[in-house]
Amino acid sequence: MVGLTMAVGFLLLIVPGIIFALMFLFTTFIVIDRQLGPIEAMKESNRITRGHKWRLLGLLLLLTLINILGLMALSLGLLISIPVSSLAFTYAYRTLSGTPLARVAAMVAQAA
Repeated sequence: MVGLTMAVGFLLLIVPGIIFALMFLFTTFIVIDRQLGPIEAMKESNRITRGHKWRLLGLLLLLTLINILGLMALSLGLLISIPVSSLAFTYAYRTLSGTPLARVAAMVAQAA
């Protein structure tokens, strides 16, 4: 549903597609983390990204640039840039959702 929403936004104009993409950026994380349904996860993603869209756009542009540089380094740089990008993206979700890193570390320790 998120992909369909973004596709409609991109068909209307590029700007609405970018806005929809930023609104629903963390939908997948929320479905996995909080075990919500798709509609509730989209609403929650919209709620936690409200007021942070410019910073998130900057983060996505920076991560895209880092991955392009990794690709230009004979594609071997992607072995570093993709995990770093994933961790930065996850950290942004955890920061905006209000989950402290100590709680995340405790959850990982319990799972191991």
